[in-house]
Order: sequence, then structure tokens, then C-alpha cells
Amino acid sequence: MRGDTADGGRAWAVAARMEPGRLVFAGRLGAAHAHAHAAVQVLLVASGRVLLTDAGGRSLAVRAAVIPAGAEHTLHADDATGVMVYLDPAGRAARALTARLEHTVRTASAPQAAVRQSTAPQDTTRQSPASQAAVRQLAGPQAAVRHAAGPQAAVRQVAVWRAAALPAAGMPAVADRAGMEAGERAVALLAGPAAGAAPVVPAPGSALHRALEVLAERAATGEPIRLAAVASDAGLSADRLRHLFTERMGLPFTACVRWARLQAAMAVVRDGGTLTAAAHAAGFTDSAHLTRVFHAMFGLAPSAAARHLHWC
Repeated sequence: MRGDTADGGRAWAVAARMEPGRLVFAGRLGAAHAHAHAAVQVLLVASGRVLLTDAGGRSLAVRAAVIPAGAEHTLHADDATGVMVYLDPAGRAARALTARLEHTVRTASAPQAAVRQSTAPQDTTRQSPASQAAVRQLAGPQAAVRHAAGPQAAVRQVAVWRAAALPAAGMPAVADRAGMEAGERAVALLAGPAAGAAPVVPAPGSALHRALEVLAERAATGEPIRLAAVASDAGLSADRLRHLFTERMGLPFTACVRWARLQAAMAVVRDGGTLTAAAHAAGFTDSAHLTRVFHAMFGLAPSAAARHLHWC
């Protein structure tokens, strides 16, 4: 994603909020050149027209879409506003949405399989080219990118992305900060209430609350963050803390560390610091390292985020 449109049109202008496991945008949408990211993305259009294009060059106008991790795509917004939610691929919500995409592929390919079976000898050991490509595409970031220009041409990916989000297409959405709540509701609807709910805010004074405080403190100072040390500071065993992160936050500990460092870095940038200062403060090797991690997760550089996002 870039802050300015590819054709010189309107720039992105969105409010943004980052919390463990998810980044939420709400506001005026622009254009995003072909890119892929590790996060699973939910798009909800509030107004205007948004055109989504997959790696095979197939385009559809969408009101809502679920874009899987690692899938190359292009976005063009025509005077549009909306909400985007980026979910860590290791999180419970992202895994539930990936399963939803896989189910959508299976459902869509079933009629085609029935036609082939009616005109050819029965063969239960082979998958259709479309199914094989879809499995590769949904298997993970590397698989999706690796096969984006090859056998995936048999799959109209963008149609799957739109179909998977169909229940959310009619949801009322607004383009201001309140729109972030609409994005959260869309994730909960599509992933299921248990998987899609935003990370639980632990009660002040609880062990998990203390662990998150320690995580944020260490991320903000660039210190090494190890499970055993955080658990000790929170008065828990490492195994118990690992379980709490997965059960209550919907994320493994390593993913929570990644997001804590990203949050710490963007806090420095938001306050006017340079990318180099942000990288060093949050424990990244240098600004290039921070840029790689941020771009890999969200498909945009932290410098673009600093220019075009208004952090809540």
C-alpha cells in the first residue's frame, strides 16, 4: 500500500489503531499497487467504489473482502471510504478466516468437480487444478506468493475473497474512528465470535495485565524479550504464561512480542522520531530491519504509515 494513488488521485487519509495481533484503518481509501503481506486482511467499504485485483489480473468491485496472507493483490478506490483490519497470521482470528477461505474454495469448486465426474472415470486420488492451486495459495505466505503467477491462473482468487466476506458486505460502516468498531464487528462475524473477538483487555493487577506491561516496557527500551523473564516478572511459570497468551489474547507469545515491538516503534515515529530512532528504541537492528518487518506484515513502509495514518 502506498499513501498516494497510482494515478495521482486522492491520497489515503485514515485513522489507525494498533493493538496486539491487529492493525485497524478507517477513513479515506486510496490506491495500493500490487503487493502482498503476511497479515490476513479484512476490507469493509463504507462508501464509494473499491476495485480489487488478484495476481491473475482479475478484478471485481467489492463491498467486503477477506484477503489471505501472502496473496498478491492491487486495490483502487474511487472516492471511497472504508475500514481495513490486518490480523497476525498466527492469531486465532486469522486462522479462522483462512479456514473460511478454504471452505469457500471447496464450496465453489464442488459444482465443477461434479461436472467433471459425470463425464470422466471416477478418480478419488486427484484434485482439480483449481483445488490444488487454491490449497497452495491458502497454505501460507510463501506458497501464495510462489504460485501467484503460475497454476493459480485457474482460480479466480478475487471472487473467493469477496465470497468469503459476503455476510459482512451489508454491514453498516462509517469512515471515521467509529468505523474501527465496524471493522472489529466484521472480523467477529466472519471468524466467529470466539475467534474473531478483539484481544481481551486483562483486569488491572492480573498476572496477564502485568505480563503485557512488562512486554511493552521491554519493547519500548529495545531490551531482549524472553518468555521466562516476562513470566517471572508477572509471577507465573513460563508454561502458564504461554497458555494465557494463546487462550486470552488469541496469539502465541512470539507474535505478541512482534506486535509489541511494532507498537513501540510506531509510537516513536508518531511522536516525531526518525525511523532509525524508532528501530533502535524498539529493538530492531536498524531502520531497514524495521521497514522489512513492517512491510512484510502490512504491505506498506512505516514511513508511509507515519505520513498518511493518524494514530489513535
